Amino acid sequence: MTTPYPVDTEPTSGLRRIRLSGRMDALSAGAIQDAIAFDFALYWYQRLLEGNRLQEAMRSFTRQYSSRQWVLGAMPVVWLPSDEWLEKSVLQPAAIPDTGIQPIAKSEKRQVELLKAVTPVSIYFEPQPSLFPSLLINSQPAVKMLTLDSDAELNARIEIVCDAGGRTSAFRATRPLKTGFNSIDMRDIEFPVLYDLIESDERRIVNFEVSVWVEDVLVSQETRSVQWRARREWLSSPEALPYVPSFVVPMSQAVADLVRDAERILSQIGHPRDRFSGYFKNQAERADNTDLQMKAIFQALRDRELKYITPPGSPVYVPNPTTLELEDEETRHVTEDSSSPAGISGQLVRLPDDIVRRGHGTCHDLALFLAAAAEYVNLRPLLVLLPGHTFFGLWLDQHAHDSFWRTAKSGHRVFRSTIGDRWMILQSELQELVEKDSVRLLEATYVTNRYATYEQARRAV
Repeated sequence: MTTPYPVDTEPTSGLRRIRLSGRMDALSAGAIQDAIAFDFALYWYQRLLEGNRLQEAMRSFTRQYSSRQWVLGAMPVVWLPSDEWLEKSVLQPAAIPDTGIQPIAKSEKRQVELLKAVTPVSIYFEPQPSLFPSLLINSQPAVKMLTLDSDAELNARIEIVCDAGGRTSAFRATRPLKTGFNSIDMRDIEFPVLYDLIESDERRIVNFEVSVWVEDVLVSQETRSVQWRARREWLSSPEALPYVPSFVVPMSQAVADLVRDAERILSQIGHPRDRFSGYFKNQAERADNTDLQMKAIFQALRDRELKYITPPGSPVYVPNPTTLELEDEETRHVTEDSSSPAGISGQLVRLPDDIVRRGHGTCHDLALFLAAAAEYVNLRPLLVLLPGHTFFGLWLDQHAHDSFWRTAKSGHRVFRSTIGDRWMILQSELQELVEKDSVRLLEATYVTNRYATYEQARRAV
């Protein structure tokens, strides 16, 4: 038989309730209103008879009654193991009486068990859906959200351990928690062990374990596992879309060799003294000069006699593949290829050095190669992602680029706090820029046709 008994009605009674319960070898059920005390006793003990642990029974009761009109928290109570305890103890509000009995709970092991069963702090945390090098390079947190739900005002020691397999990094801090939900700012919390994986070409599982300690007793602990993506893995997913530019690597050797050959071609198709100069030309000559520089790069890459190939035979699989849900046509940047088998939502990217060494690439690989070469000579490239295909794009002059983003920031674009908002262009905006001849698009796969011209590649888009 269990009997509810008032202990303390002050807001900060959480720890005192825990200590009192431990001293009496009783389980503190938290704050239960008298209106549901009888229901709680029957329901909770039924769960125990069914083989549930103390904590599972408590959570089951909370879920069952969360939608009812009763209010939890009206009066803190202690559920005593029997009526005999009332005869042996005289409980005073906010005090821990000396009963003269040596209770089991005085042992350190029993105290830990009781505190774990009570769970005065609940952990809610969410790591990134997956981890990858460009996420860290762009200073994005590995853990998106961490919230602690406390049933009392207390000081808690928080520990987050990141296990990358063989090595770990940990964050530790003491935080004052108020009653209710407490959000922990994760923006400046980093785990150095993840930076050791940036150059890795292998996938692995990374575990995050969050622990909360109160007075040197572990009261709550949660673990989540996420996947670390290999350096060359590209996923067609909303959270990965802003990081596509991270595959543009202008400082690779293959790009440097390409630009050297393109400079020779530039002097042949233009003026003998022409050199790559980015956008540093007179206003009237900007667009034509930019186009000429890009034409030289196109021809140099075409002369390498590359072959078009489908994505590598090791597609990128995800545990729960989803198709991007677009709110409307205006938000379209990229979607999954609907013809792809279930479970495939990306590919292994061939970087410029790989393309030249192996002699082939996909539309995505080749567009990235052209973008890297354009960036190397101080031009501003674009990558246009469509369902199942990627185009290369280029700003024709610096003035058009600066004017677009200046106007965007002044009001016609709504910038959120999410990464990518300040360098991703909407479909309607891109169409307008192409019509104004501020941006030029190119079919990158035409570099695999030794007879194709730059003009044909432009018209193919």
